[in-house]
Amino acid sequence: MISRLALLASLILTTPTVAGSLEPFAGTFKGTGTARIRPTEPAEATRCRLTATLSDDGRVLKQSGQCAVPGHKVGIGGTVRFDPKSGVLTGSWRDVATGRNGALSGRFDGAAMRLTMIVDNPAEGEPPSYTMSVTPVGDGYRFVTRAPGVAEPMANLTFGK
Repeated sequence: MISRLALLASLILTTPTVAGSLEPFAGTFKGTGTARIRPTEPAEATRCRLTATLSDDGRVLKQSGQCAVPGHKVGIGGTVRFDPKSGVLTGSWRDVATGRNGALSGRFDGAAMRLTMIVDNPAEGEPPSYTMSVTPVGDGYRFVTRAPGVAEPMANLTFGK
């Protein structure tokens, strides 16, 4: 369960993007797809609802929301900052219920975001990091998270407004 919390918490920093701009991240989004607890576990249906607001002249995005998987809900929150001079994205996430957290870093790749999520104090059997790809699709985005050396995604969700 802890691994799922870390994985779903990473969703808080993912929304559609235009290269070099966090503006498309602002708004309210709903997402559906699948997520798994551990790489060896089966994927389960997952639903999320996220709200994001911009500050600091569009360079800081604060998000909060909730994801639901069979049997429980995960409250999530986080912040991402874009440095237009270096092109670097940095941020943090937290699971509101458990207090677990971690850091994110990455860059824009055209219209997509490529991020690495570091998990503070990973649970037994949980990788210490994940990669994330966030690709714009219509009025939303596709979010895919992968664990190192695992072919199947840990999360594969599509979000829209």
